Amino acid sequence: MIYDLIVVGGGPAGSAAAQQAAGAGLHTLLLEKDPFPRHKPCGGGLSEPAIREFDSPLPDGIISGDCRGVRVIFGNLVQESRFPFRVATLTDRAAFDTFLLDLAVKAGTQVRYERVAEVKPEPEWVMIRTDRGTYRGRAVVGADGAGSIARSVVRRRQRRDILLFSLSAEIPIASVVRNSPAAELGAQEMVEIHIGRVARGYCWIFPKGDRLSAGIAGLGESRRTIQAKWESFCLENGLTPTSAPRAHIIPSYHPDDPLVADRIVLAGDAAGAADPFLGEGIYYARLSGKLAAERISSLLASGSSLKAEDLRPYQAACRKAYADELLYARSVFNLLFRLPVWLQRRVFTNADVLGRYMEIPAGRSTYRRYWRWLLPSMPVALIRSHKASTRKTLDG
Repeated sequence: MIYDLIVVGGGPAGSAAAQQAAGAGLHTLLLEKDPFPRHKPCGGGLSEPAIREFDSPLPDGIISGDCRGVRVIFGNLVQESRFPFRVATLTDRAAFDTFLLDLAVKAGTQVRYERVAEVKPEPEWVMIRTDRGTYRGRAVVGADGAGSIARSVVRRRQRRDILLFSLSAEIPIASVVRNSPAAELGAQEMVEIHIGRVARGYCWIFPKGDRLSAGIAGLGESRRTIQAKWESFCLENGLTPTSAPRAHIIPSYHPDDPLVADRIVLAGDAAGAADPFLGEGIYYARLSGKLAAERISSLLASGSSLKAEDLRPYQAACRKAYADELLYARSVFNLLFRLPVWLQRRVFTNADVLGRYMEIPAGRSTYRRYWRWLLPSMPVALIRSHKASTRKTLDG
């Protein structure tokens, strides 16, 4: 049997691609290495643009809470801001990913839980070898994450200088030290971000019902050093992990990286479709998965070939839909984390800088607008921050 499309990976990008393709009438197979529901190392935050992608409210059991406030901590400086709008929705990723995969199945996707070992393009199809068998498809969407096997066919080299290394764990509220501020985050609809723990990155605490997601992400960090920093962070914030943290690589988009080869298209983390600042990738993953399936469906319907040059408009569609925004996000990341530490402290805990930034995940602004505001406004923001700090010191 030859499938019209084989999707490798059952996360948000893979499930979106499969749902789109099966809904268009393609005979679609999705291969996923881990049976669902499965734990996903992730803060679990959904931006408002990601929420708006759905035609109806998400089912009960998926949403853990809303976020309408942010507390940024940098050493002894704290900036706490509340907003009249929701800036993020916190989810149970195991339940959320299962929901997305169920949508693909309802559209007609066949799912098999098998680990892909090889992706091999051939003249008339792509051969997929798993730990249980061999499959053939006219096209493949590689949505198998930052360590994608499909990506190794499209391009050999992975840009390690733009990868965020992340560790996270979910910690029961019952194991949080009494009177720890973290225990009240859920009731406050607040998330907590700690800057300065890693040179180019941050730590977070997100409330998720009866649990807290505690994590760390840093550019250019090793597993050994970042785990030691994560453990120290948990200890200092009264968090007692009941399980080992899970590692996760957050990739970044680069305009020079190809996303297609003959009969193969990359989507989601495999395509670098993730916010290099927030680390949020669900919105971009689903968008890239849909765009990939749309291009493949169009070519198959017209009887066109599936060579790289025929698939390349997908890459242009990604650039138009979201990739330029990710480049602006990386520019913001690079600017702020390359500042001297004393200047970072003032910038990250400035109310104007924080407030305008949080309009991005709230879907009220973009990185492009933020970048254009930030450059000329930073000196003014710093002056205001200094005056506010001085006034607080004098009043104290």
